[in-house]
Amino acid sequence: RVHALGGASPWPLSKNWEIRIDEETFDQTQRVYFVNHKEKITTYDCPPPPEPNETQFEATAMPEYRSYIGRIVKLYENQNLITTKLERCKITQAALLGGSSMQIRQQLETHILDTVHIVMTTLGTAG
Repeated sequence: RVHALGGASPWPLSKNWEIRIDEETFDQTQRVYFVNHKEKITTYDCPPPPEPNETQFEATAMPEYRSYIGRIVKLYENQNLITTKLERCKITQAALLGGSSMQIRQQLETHILDTVHIVMTTLGTAG
């Protein structure tokens, strides 16, 4: 859906236009549609490019695109949280089975550094 929204128009759209996905048919059609808020019309055809002096918006600035990106980030954060908890359980289990304290400490430090790196990378690419 993000790719469909991002690639729907070869040029930025004027301020009156928005790109949307028809949730009921997208899985079958893979099509997006365009909404003109000024004229109150919708179309599957890409609108013409805006005039040079007109305000322009990239597809990535559209509300629906940003909404889908937000959902993807939340899903990734949830997956990362589950993975983090699993890794901590594995480290704890190794400690209970008699791992050396130095080895456990190194594993915990590595785990924490990896987690921080993933979070910082995610924040850096989330915009």
